Formats: sequence, C-alpha cells, structure tokens
Amino acid sequence: DKDACKVYCEEPQNMRSCVDFAERRNLISKKEAVDGRKFSGIVNSSGGGPGKCKTRESCEAYCENVDNIATCLAFAESSDLVETKDLDEMRKVAKLLKEGAAFPGGCKSKSQCEAYCADPNYMEACLVFAEKAGFIPPEELEMAKKVVPLMKAGKTPGGCRSKEACEVYCENPDNMNVCIAFAEQIGAISQEELTMIKKTGGKGPGGCRNRKQCEAFCQTTENQEVCFN
Repeated sequence: DKDACKVYCEEPQNMRSCVDFAERRNLISKKEAVDGRKFSGIVNSSGGGPGKCKTRESCEAYCENVDNIATCLAFAESSDLVETKDLDEMRKVAKLLKEGAAFPGGCKSKSQCEAYCADPNYMEACLVFAEKAGFIPPEELEMAKKVVPLMKAGKTPGGCRSKEACEVYCENPDNMNVCIAFAEQIGAISQEELTMIKKTGGKGPGGCRNRKQCEAFCQTTENQEVCFN
C-alpha cells in the first residue's frame, strides 16, 4: 500500500530503485527523476542533506527555519537541486539575516511569515520588509500599497481581507461589476482589459473566469481550437 511504499522508499539505500520504478511508470517527470537520483547519491555518500535530513520532506522542514539558511543555501548551491527562483530567494534571506534584519513579527519560516502577513493589521510592516528585501516586483509593490489601506478600512470587494479571499469573491459572476469598479479605482485594469471583460461578460473559453482556469482549459488539445477562436 501507499504508506508501506513511502516508508520503504524513504530509506536512503532504496531511493534509487524507487526513483527508477516511478520513472518507468510515468509517476514522476524526467526532471524529478534526475533530481531524485542526485538526491539519492548525496544522501548515500554523505549521510544526508542539511542537518543530516534523509528525505525531501525532512530537508524541506529543516530548511524552512531561517536559522538554518546558511547550511541549506550552501547545500542548494552545490547540489543543483533547487530552482533558480527559489535559490535567489534563499540568497536574499541569508543576506538579510547577515545584516541583522528582523523578520516581520519575529517569524522564522515562510509559512509563519505568510500567516503573520495575511493579517491586514500587519500588512504595511510586511510590505516595508518585502520592499527592503526585494521580494516583490516594483509593479506588484505599488499595487499592494494602494490595496492594503483599503483592505484595512474594509473597502475592498465584499470586504475581503486577503488576496486569496478577494480572488474567491471576484470569481463569482454575481460580483463581477463590483470587482471591475474596484479594479478601475486602484488602476489595476487597463481600458483595453475593461473593454474585453465587458465584451466577454468576464468569461473565457469553457466558461473560465481567471488566467489559471483559462490556461488549464486551453492546454488540453481538444480545446485549442475553441481557445484560438
């Protein structure tokens, strides 16, 4: 069963055969297979990853704590197992710690920081930190600075108090006009986009209502003609 296989495959000496098995049955991608063999080699030759972690989950748990960032960054740079975007983020965090920066609310991990910064009362402090750290692109930062005061004042669509909550609210067709008006108010939508939304009723091919849904629908071969039209 799944649990027994997981226990077996987390043993360092079994990792390689498990990766080979998963690749043969198309359970993982080519890149995941390559990374899995690299990780297996590292774990078996050196006794583990950062903090002697033996599995991907335990390594992620160890490296989630910013106190371990130096060790994890060194491992990430030498192993070629971490995506460039994530590696850049790790370098920024390591630099901030070296400079003695205080993380928002004293958070110690990405999940803790995200939970703290999801509270509108702390969002402005978090934006200051994110700007200093270079975590947010300038255009997103500018938009966030406009939205946060409105969110704190309860003046967002439906009174939503987080990006996720606002997206859920605005995906409802009944709320489209309210959300369009808000987007116009903060300059989050161009005249061209506004015209397109009014023309399509806010729906794309297959009835999709946001970029993620539309991309998922249009990636399917049988839907490509509908999407092109």
